[in-house]
Amino acid sequence: AALVVCSEFMRMRLLALNAPPEKLHVIPNAVGIDGIAFRVRHAPQGKPLRLLTIGRLVPFKGVAVLINSLQHSAIYALNWRLDVVGDGPLRAELVTQAEAAGLADRIVFHGACAREKVLSIIDASDLYLAPAVVDTDGNTETQGVALLEAMASGLPVIASRVGGIPETLGPAAAALVPPNDADALAGALLDLLQRPECWGALGHAGRKRVEQHYDQQTWIKRLESLYLHVKNVRN
Repeated sequence: AALVVCSEFMRMRLLALNAPPEKLHVIPNAVGIDGIAFRVRHAPQGKPLRLLTIGRLVPFKGVAVLINSLQHSAIYALNWRLDVVGDGPLRAELVTQAEAAGLADRIVFHGACAREKVLSIIDASDLYLAPAVVDTDGNTETQGVALLEAMASGLPVIASRVGGIPETLGPAAAALVPPNDADALAGALLDLLQRPECWGALGHAGRKRVEQHYDQQTWIKRLESLYLHVKNVRN
């Protein structure tokens, strides 16, 4: 009776598969904003830069590309730590990659965590990275719920220009880089570190975008309205 997708990117994907346009409804995934503490971030001075990425450890999340970008000589020379939250089939391979790159003591693989711990790690972080790619089966990021939580918390975000990520971030993106481009990702990180004056504005823009477009209560109302519409039509 109806097909619900979380982004315009996914709507176009379904149209390409000959889904009937009149049955397609874009209702983005959302988060409970009230449960996410907002804090303005600043480029850290005299302490490690806390980087964060969250997601299943599968190819399209692009964590391997992120690790490659952190080997860039200018990045390697900085004082930073990366928290990787999430688990999946690539975990052992990614741990080995980090060890081979000499980054084992700077990249922490937390595995799957309870929500309270995830929010605690988000709150302690300075910058969020979403290095998604398109995998060999054509899978990629369709929207990014962890991305919404990062934005709601005030984290500046550097992400890949792929899938539904650009429409999720909108003008709140600190930078959008080509997918599977470790050099571009490293360059965007270095550029943001040289623009400390914009971190606060980016954080506020991210929070505002989530409040306006990805609030959980609005999502519930839109789904409920659609369900009622479908029920009425079928009756």
